[in-house]
Amino acid sequence: MIKLENIKKKYNDSVVLNNINIDFKENKIYIIKGISGSGKTTLLNIIGGIDYKYEGNYFYLNKSVKNFNKKNKKTFISNIGYMYQNSFLIRDLSIYDNLRLINNDNKLIDYLSKVFDVKKLLYKMPSELSGGERQRISLIRLLLKSPKIIIADEPTSSLDFKNSYEIVKYISKLRNKNNVIIISTHSNIFDQIADEIIYLEYGSIKKHIICDKNKYELNRETNINFIDIDKKTIKNKKSGFIDFKYSYIKFRKKSNFISIFALGLIVFLLLLALSLKYNFKNQLELYQSRKYPFDTIYISKTEYEKLEKQNIQKIYYDYYLSSDNVDYYGLLPFDKTIISNKKYLKYGYFPKKSNEVLVNFEYYKQKLKNSKNFLGTNIYLNGIKFEIVGVITDDENLLDDIYSTNYYYKNDELCKVFIPYEKIKTIPNIEIIQTDYLMITLRNLDNKMIDYLNSIDSNCWQEKTNNIIFTTDIFLKVFFASLFLIILLSFLFVSSQIIIELIYRKREFGYLQLFGITKKRLYKMIYIEYALKYFYGFIFGIITYSFILVLIKISLDLNFSIKLWLVVLVALIYYLYSVLLILLPINRILKKDIKELIMNTF
Repeated sequence: MIKLENIKKKYNDSVVLNNINIDFKENKIYIIKGISGSGKTTLLNIIGGIDYKYEGNYFYLNKSVKNFNKKNKKTFISNIGYMYQNSFLIRDLSIYDNLRLINNDNKLIDYLSKVFDVKKLLYKMPSELSGGERQRISLIRLLLKSPKIIIADEPTSSLDFKNSYEIVKYISKLRNKNNVIIISTHSNIFDQIADEIIYLEYGSIKKHIICDKNKYELNRETNINFIDIDKKTIKNKKSGFIDFKYSYIKFRKKSNFISIFALGLIVFLLLLALSLKYNFKNQLELYQSRKYPFDTIYISKTEYEKLEKQNIQKIYYDYYLSSDNVDYYGLLPFDKTIISNKKYLKYGYFPKKSNEVLVNFEYYKQKLKNSKNFLGTNIYLNGIKFEIVGVITDDENLLDDIYSTNYYYKNDELCKVFIPYEKIKTIPNIEIIQTDYLMITLRNLDNKMIDYLNSIDSNCWQEKTNNIIFTTDIFLKVFFASLFLIILLSFLFVSSQIIIELIYRKREFGYLQLFGITKKRLYKMIYIEYALKYFYGFIFGIITYSFILVLIKISLDLNFSIKLWLVVLVALIYYLYSVLLILLPINRILKKDIKELIMNTF
């Protein structure tokens, strides 16, 4: 089955193996002995296809292993079963799941667990088993591959005599007409089952003994009649669930809320920025139209004539009177003027009755002498008594709002009195000033009408809105640039972090491949493990974003949702980002050969 011709192996300038010539035949057990450093493990690595860097020839079924193509090499590796002094069971999976990971054949696992008397251990965790029990599980694991070559490297070195003897008995029963068993050890306990014993000393064969088969009692025991597993059957066994379980357990163990929150925050901020970009202008105008009298505007008489009459609710004429250096203006109704907003009043309240008036701060200083007890002060105009109930703000920015939203008001330092519009019309000798513009209230104001008013420069809030939108656009540009930089830096940082995490687990990946997990499956399992964190991060970001949208909708009755294609675009970008972020480190680790993964040669 196996033929080694003049095998030589060097590490640097040190000879580890020198002119090794051995034939390994089916239905035989070979024991390789030697002290530590004699070359036993190196020889097993060559036989097992772990190490391809050697001189000489290695033939398997009369074919040179060195000349195997990728497909042949894969088939060759699949025919080898490994057992080590350390069981290398995955500590986070039950014994049953450890075995299913290698071959998801429940009937075969059940059969072998009975043969090796471990049925009651299947649902325990590796930490709950003794050393001997773990080694029995290791034997079942290698049998799940139906190997043609069984390699055991110091399988009993960490066991006491009783457990070691049990392992010897079980290995003796593995001898089969279709396989060869090769065991490295420094102990004599395997001598009783050996067909041949090979002694290594300083990399050379010192002695090769052919044993008497009838000498030892164990050689006469019946071999295990285990099922010969069809390779195609193994390949077609569905392993999706157990693979996902492995990935999920690993994800759950090393992931935490902070890492998921950080990923979700990126998604949330990106969606929020897109919401602002595509909705801010309309929603700002909608918000202002509810909070302020957006439907009360001034418009040129030319444009007024173009408006459809059903859009006009009311016309407010410029009723104005000046007396004793005091200007008297009409005060629009509560819901038609921004002065009704408390922030535009320094003292007092907005008139509730027709004879209640407001005064500006200049009037308050000059006429009321800054009196704190001004409320209820009476003034007379053309024989009509009015009562002062409030003083308009003296804040320059707020005054600009007041004067820019009412075309009839003049922004000067004269004393001013604001009389409710329906009352000022009734004052004797009141004048209507003829101007080029009219103050009107629109009916059914919507975004289309707002856009129209903006286009003719007639919306009182246009400049203020444009300033806010201009500032927001600058902010969003800076935000997107910053977010891109953050994502780039996080890509480099997280990628390095994943590489470090995978390096710490490289031996696990190497041994999983030796035990039967293909590199393709391993790629998928590791990818899913990390992808779960990004998936949960995305879901967290979507939920947080949706929650904020609902909160804004409930509290402000504004809709900042974005179109589905934008969400899909963000999801696609996030997916590509996560794929690159995860697969690049995985590829960097798994492109190494098994020897580099399991040995300290990384």
